[in-house]
Amino acid sequence: MVARMASIGGGEAAVMMRETLDPSATTMSSGNWANNSLFYRTTTGSAMASVGASGSIPYWFKATRSGNISTGYVGADGVNWVR
Repeated sequence: MVARMASIGGGEAAVMMRETLDPSATTMSSGNWANNSLFYRTTTGSAMASVGASGSIPYWFKATRSGNISTGYVGADGVNWVR
């Protein structure tokens, strides 16, 4: 999945993938509210962690899945990614 966050009007926006609907499920979430960060939870019930990238919107987020392994990326141009 690749998503481009081009603008936001007075709020927050994100793309989220979860293992289940359980609030503590493994999660990958992108958003603009913390410097274009990608938030993730690798095990059910663990704390959320994040990785950020410098810059401002527009910004790109990418999520891949291979078997049970999900990987998230952020990027400024949709071509060059930071894992």
